[in-house]
Amino acid sequence: MGSSKTKMTERSLPMNPAAAENAGSHEITNNRSTQQAREVIPPKQCCCQNGLFKNGKWKLPFRLQIATLIISIIIAGGIALSRGSSEVLPTALPSPSTPAEYCPDGWIGYRRKCYYFSESEGNWTSSQNYCASFNASLVVIDSQEEMSFLRRYKGPADHWIGLQRMDDQKPWKWINDTIFNNWFKIRGGGTYAYLNHQGVASASSASEEPWICSKPGRSTVLPPALPSSTSAECCPDGWIGYQRKCYYFSDSEGNWTYSQNYCASFDASLVVIDSQEEMSFLRRHKGPADHWIGLQRMDDQEPWKWIDGTIFNNGFEIRGGGTGAYLNHLGVASGTSGNEELWICSKPVDVAVEVLVWPCFCNGLGENQ
Repeated sequence: MGSSKTKMTERSLPMNPAAAENAGSHEITNNRSTQQAREVIPPKQCCCQNGLFKNGKWKLPFRLQIATLIISIIIAGGIALSRGSSEVLPTALPSPSTPAEYCPDGWIGYRRKCYYFSESEGNWTSSQNYCASFNASLVVIDSQEEMSFLRRYKGPADHWIGLQRMDDQKPWKWINDTIFNNWFKIRGGGTYAYLNHQGVASASSASEEPWICSKPGRSTVLPPALPSSTSAECCPDGWIGYQRKCYYFSDSEGNWTYSQNYCASFDASLVVIDSQEEMSFLRRHKGPADHWIGLQRMDDQEPWKWIDGTIFNNGFEIRGGGTGAYLNHLGVASGTSGNEELWICSKPVDVAVEVLVWPCFCNGLGENQ
C-alpha cells in the first residue's frame, strides 16, 4: 500500500502598517551593523485567516486545537501499532501468488484436514507408504460427518483407510496407534480396513485397492483480532475447498432458479466450470445424482452463457435441448429449468482470509508438499 504525502503550503501573512513602519525604522537604526541579524518586531495582536498571533506565539482557535490533537493521537497510535504488530505477525505475509498452500496440489480440503483419493491401486502397506511420503497417513476417521464426506467423494470403488489389527483376536487400531472405539461396524474377518458402498469392511493386506490419505492443514501465524473457529476458514462450514474455490453440493432438490438463489444467499453462484480438472473433481464428488450448474440459455436458438455472463466456449458437449445445464454420469446435459435437481454452488476463496487464517484449504497455490 503506497503512503500518501501531504504538502503543506505556507501563506504570506499580511503585515499591518504599524508593524511595517516599526520594522522599517528598526532596520534603518541598525543598517550600519552588517553582522547583526535583522529582526521584525511583531505586533501585539494580529488577526489572520487561521488563528491569532499574540505575544510572539500563534494561538489556534479551540476547534482547530482539538482537531490537531485528534490527528496527533491517530498518528501516534498508528506508529505504535505498526511497531507492536511486528511482534505478532510475520515480517512479510505471503501474497496470493506465492507458494502458501494448505493442501498439496491435487488434494482436497475439508474441515481442517487435507485428503488425497488415489486413482491407482496398491496393497495396504504400499498405500500407507505413499501417504507417508507426503507427511500424511491412511485416513483416520474422527466423526460420522467425516465418514459421510469420504463415502460420498470416494465414488463406487473401495478405498483403504488407516485401520488395522494384528489378527482377528486383537483389537483394531488406527494408524496413529489409537485403539478403535467401535463407533462403526467393520464387516469381514480381515486385518486391514477399507471403505466400501456399505460402510467399512476388512480384507488381507495383499488385496489391491485405491486408498485415502489425510493430514492436518498447514497453519500460519494468526493475528489476535481474527478468530480461529471454523467460521473463519477459507470456505463456509460444510463446503469443500479445491483449487482456490469453495464448493457446496446440495442434499435437497430445487429448480434452476431456486438453486441459483440458494447459492446467492452465500455470496456464491451455481458452479462455473473453468477446466477439465475441475470438471473431473465435480463429477467424482457429486455421486450418481444429477446436479444443476451455472450454465443456461434463453432458448435453443440462443447461445449458452455462464451465470457470470460469460458466453460458453463449447469446451465440452451439452446434450439435450433444454435451457438449464446439469452434470450427470455422462458429462453435461440440459433440461427444463423448472425440473427439480440437486445443485452445486461455488465461489472464490477469500484471499485475505486465505493468507492469514488457519486452516485454509486452498489447493494449487504452489508446489507439492
